[in-house]
Amino acid sequence: MNDLISFIAIFLLLSPIVFGLFYYLIYSPVSGMFNAFSYRNGSLSIDQQTLLANRFKFYSQLDPELKSSFEKRVAFFLNNKKFIPREDIVITDEMKILLAGGAVQLTFGFHKYKMSYFNKIYLLPQSYKLSPRYPFMKGHVSNRGYIMLSWKAIQEGFANPTDGINLVLHELAHALMVSAIEEGENIDFAVDYHVWEEWVKEEMNEQREHTNEKHFFRNYAYTNGNEFFAVAVENFFERPLEFSQSLPQLYLQLTNLLRLDPLNASNPVLIDTVMSSPPMGNDALKPEELFSMIFASPLSFICFVIGALTGTYGTIILFEAFASDTPNAISLVYATLLFSASLFFFVQVFVKVRKK
Repeated sequence: MNDLISFIAIFLLLSPIVFGLFYYLIYSPVSGMFNAFSYRNGSLSIDQQTLLANRFKFYSQLDPELKSSFEKRVAFFLNNKKFIPREDIVITDEMKILLAGGAVQLTFGFHKYKMSYFNKIYLLPQSYKLSPRYPFMKGHVSNRGYIMLSWKAIQEGFANPTDGINLVLHELAHALMVSAIEEGENIDFAVDYHVWEEWVKEEMNEQREHTNEKHFFRNYAYTNGNEFFAVAVENFFERPLEFSQSLPQLYLQLTNLLRLDPLNASNPVLIDTVMSSPPMGNDALKPEELFSMIFASPLSFICFVIGALTGTYGTIILFEAFASDTPNAISLVYATLLFSASLFFFVQVFVKVRKK
């Protein structure tokens, strides 16, 4: 009984320490080096760069250094997301560039820009229904880690780049909220979003008091706070001047939230919140983000517990082996196997969250 109590005490003490050490000393540096290599070696073809320049005014106006950073992020997005056709549509380079460019534009002010939770993007030729009892949809973001979009609606959004309606920006704004807030990928954004919400509540209350007046945002924005943010993002990038003139305080809050100001066309990144050098994959999670990842799903928590148990037991065996005058080789091998199993399950914590 005493041995069991001792083991539980050691387990409770060591498991968060071992997991933290594994993440910050092994997993994060290794994945950071991989991401850095992928980022540095990411490049776009001339045709892809031309597509970006023709369809993204935001990109075409950047200074050369930021434009290079934008291209590398687009290449990273293209290499790390799966574009999946539905209903016989053929995935083209243009489709990928419009989606990747939209994602990079939206997150260009962040170091943690990957939205790793969403690794699958489904494309359909037309509007679609999720089931017969649902209405037709142009796009939606699933909490199961994928995004679904109508190609026709995407084209319509890019056909008029100044009307404040862009399906890619709209749905990616929803994806950013899920990945950053619900999945804990960007705690800084999550904290700032609560400040943004207070401004949104004020704006929505004012709209209710003046229902007969014409508002800058289309009526759909006032459905709820999530839709308000998505519509605000569309206008932020497509009509920044008009946005800043009509709703100056709200525009300012959105620049703070996204760390960008599109009105500063050549250098929209806010210097006081983003380093001048492009990120090279060094986006280690903060302790609170790491903690939230453990509890992101039942499977990730189970993997953490198994990894912690095997790691704790391996640590006990290792201490006992070295405490004796003649360390037992079998004990050392056993401890090594337990540590290997522990590392495997700790890695699965991140894998299960990313692929959930």
